[in-house]
Amino acid sequence: MYTMEIFHFQHYGIKNAKTIQKPLIERMECKEGVFSLAVVRDPYDYFAAMLDTVSENSTLFSQDIDTALSEKSTDDFLAWLDTLNFIPLYDPQTFYLDAKKRVYVALENLESFDYVVPYEELGIFLEHFPNVFAIEKSQESSLRFSASKLKKSSLIEKFLKKDRILYSKTIELWQNIKENDFKPLITEVMYIPAFIPLEQVDGFKAACGNMNEKMIQGFAVNLEHETVLEIEIYRNEKFLCKLLANMPRPDIQQKFKLSSGQCGFQMNFDTPIFRKGDFVELVILPHNILIPIVGNAKAFLSA
Repeated sequence: MYTMEIFHFQHYGIKNAKTIQKPLIERMECKEGVFSLAVVRDPYDYFAAMLDTVSENSTLFSQDIDTALSEKSTDDFLAWLDTLNFIPLYDPQTFYLDAKKRVYVALENLESFDYVVPYEELGIFLEHFPNVFAIEKSQESSLRFSASKLKKSSLIEKFLKKDRILYSKTIELWQNIKENDFKPLITEVMYIPAFIPLEQVDGFKAACGNMNEKMIQGFAVNLEHETVLEIEIYRNEKFLCKLLANMPRPDIQQKFKLSSGQCGFQMNFDTPIFRKGDFVELVILPHNILIPIVGNAKAFLSA
């Protein structure tokens, strides 16, 4: 089963995934059964949020920053802030992708992730990986320093020049991911995985037996290990979504004498997805075992 490693430096909680919050010292390595995800935020918003954090938590600068924020214009405030020479405020997100803040290294490291997602687009990304992992954003109070004002300042380049380049690359990679049906960046654009028919694999039982325009349902189980399996769904040779086969199926438990019946899966969509004549494939990861479509599901797809 695939897992997620999420590289981030934001304030949110993550469930069912490994998190990486220390600066990278090298490119991400490809690991079998693991997808890596990097989350990068709009540099102006990140800078404004970071200023609030420093103001609230730093005993060294807290009072001075509060005073300067209330008394100075944006340009005057940034000019004053520059005199502090507080290194963490300069290109803070680039630092996490390369501790020496070399922008070319940071960009290379960013491109080594399977997925690169703008912080603001996380909701869209999560829709394509339901039930695999969850991200809970913390409630962020209204920022005292306006990110929109930053964009008009002639002095902001000194603080965010590299972060702006990093974010532009993030948007570019994210666009590639969306255009490529949310396949990993390391996957060739025209790559279609080689699926193995279920009957050629020992120890697995699975079937997709029910489907309509907005729903697909079935089960998948490894008889030897009974671990929860991850399923990928393709429609007309394009990746659609992922889900876990972890719903109770007492009928399957009884039929195969399983210790647990947590092997069912069901995906519900808000809008019609499937139509008669569609070519639908379901596969068990990471082995790419093809799940047979039977019963009502097969009848629904029959043109």
